[in-house]
Amino acid sequence: MRIMLRRALRNQPVQRPPGHLQLTGQPRPRGLNQIERERQKRCEPEQEAEEMGDEAGVDHGKSSPRSYRFIQAMAPFGKFTNYESRMRNQHVPYLFTACYVEHDKYLVRFSMHSRLASPIASWASDYDSLGDGQMPFGTDGKAKSQRIRDPLHNLIEFDTGQFEQTMWRVLQTRPFQRLRRIRQLGFSEFVFPGATHTRFAHSVGVFHIARQLMGIIESDPAKRTHQSHVALAAALVHDLGHGMFSHAFEDVGKKLGLSMAMHENVSDALIRHSEVSDVLNGELGRGFSEEVADVIRNKNPGNLFDAVVSSQFDADRLDYMQRDRLMTGVQGSGVDSTWILANLEVGTVPTNADEEAAGEIKTLVLGPKAFHAAEHYILSLFQLYPNVYLHKTTRGAEKIFSALILKIYNIIKSGNFSSSGLPENHPIIVFLSDPDNLEKALHLDDAVFWGSLHFLCDAKDKAVSEYARRLQDRNLLKCIDIRQEIEGKFPIKRGLTLDDRREREAKITLKVKSAIKEIEEIASKREADNKKEILVDQYKRSPYKKFQDSQTPLNQILIRRSDSIQDMAHLSSVVSGADSFEVDRVYICDDDAEARTAIKKILQTSEGEK
Repeated sequence: MRIMLRRALRNQPVQRPPGHLQLTGQPRPRGLNQIERERQKRCEPEQEAEEMGDEAGVDHGKSSPRSYRFIQAMAPFGKFTNYESRMRNQHVPYLFTACYVEHDKYLVRFSMHSRLASPIASWASDYDSLGDGQMPFGTDGKAKSQRIRDPLHNLIEFDTGQFEQTMWRVLQTRPFQRLRRIRQLGFSEFVFPGATHTRFAHSVGVFHIARQLMGIIESDPAKRTHQSHVALAAALVHDLGHGMFSHAFEDVGKKLGLSMAMHENVSDALIRHSEVSDVLNGELGRGFSEEVADVIRNKNPGNLFDAVVSSQFDADRLDYMQRDRLMTGVQGSGVDSTWILANLEVGTVPTNADEEAAGEIKTLVLGPKAFHAAEHYILSLFQLYPNVYLHKTTRGAEKIFSALILKIYNIIKSGNFSSSGLPENHPIIVFLSDPDNLEKALHLDDAVFWGSLHFLCDAKDKAVSEYARRLQDRNLLKCIDIRQEIEGKFPIKRGLTLDDRREREAKITLKVKSAIKEIEEIASKREADNKKEILVDQYKRSPYKKFQDSQTPLNQILIRRSDSIQDMAHLSSVVSGADSFEVDRVYICDDDAEARTAIKKILQTSEGEK
């Protein structure tokens, strides 16, 4: 037995001796206690385990309980997790012809046909995720499909093929499991209590929709190309690098120049150099992870398959628009995804805006019956931004969070760790002390931050303590919408033409920029004087990028009309006339009369210059 164990733990198969037992097609699982009772009834008294040697598990036609004693002797090395089939000899119908034993960093498999050890990295994650006594394959030794219940897509299944089994193993890696602790909408639960869904659920949903889109491109899943596999893998891991509170944390990274606070950089590093890349390259070929990372890194799609991952009509957008609407409870902004997908096809269009250009490219095209559904899709996205993503309360919480992290960062740079309220080994302190370290970035998630609030509330630094308490108690800052205030000074008159409306918008934008600039100058002075801060929030979003902005038809929503394929913006006056949605707000303390007076004066000046 000792010889066999040494061979197994060296990951070397042990040769099957003559007469080795065979697996049966219909296993009858039994527990250890039941087998012990049968052994006592039918078998001779148990001999010492040392007598077994390499003959354990072998039946040479003699009545012997050696196979059973071998398994029993293995108990000190770990726990059994699966008993697959029946051991046959002349007198003893025992089961232990195959089992799994957990030992150190290996999972050791003992069976009728071979005894070998596999590194736990290859499938121990499946073992952990499924629970004690379960493995990602059935009792016949074959892989089995895995299923996930999803509130949006219902049942998401990973089939028994090599590719989807590999994707299932990617799900079980530590970087992917971390997404369970990062919420998709960050602080939106302050407004929408149901918005607690995670990046994990979203990523699985994106993979599911990407697979549906790929079914339109390649009708036979069994004959999928290498490119489609790369795109599907990219769809699954596209959000792998998001930090705590996602885009709010990226705001800090942009201000401080922290590369590991940017989710694109973290995703790229994880896909190329982590256990995720080990799974991808080990199962799907060397260099596979590099191709996946390249697809995500390229912001503009390079081919039809890339468009499934990144475009204005990609799997990412099709999932988050539906999921966020469902979980927030917003009744508008619905997307008829079933009808859209049913009318989707592959078409060929010129690569440039010039119809006479020689180059052509294949892309996804909607049939004429889906025109109104596509139009509503764009308008739904436009409505989600002001109603959900850019809600003043959500953005206010994000601004407080960003200001809090910036304060902690400055405290760390000053060397006065204790005034932050956090211990020196806290993940936030550890990361901000070495922000270029990928492993330390992986220790950050929403749960880490919420767990640190009680420390931060007791911080010696007054600003840190105040911001932490505001988030803990949802006692946020007062919002002043600068754009809304200035728009009120420019009333819309009857008979306003399109040119008049654009002229009005241009004047408002000019006044807003001037006012924000003055407010930012005041905010900088107040920060230098250690006064209460004024937090500025600006954001601009276009509901649909026209061809001249995206520079590729792969990024457009195209409609087939008669004998031609047209851009959605050319066919819909609603889409072509939709203006960008802009946010220009400031947040101040309720009792900060000085800041309120200064902002009011700036707004009055803007009104006088009208």
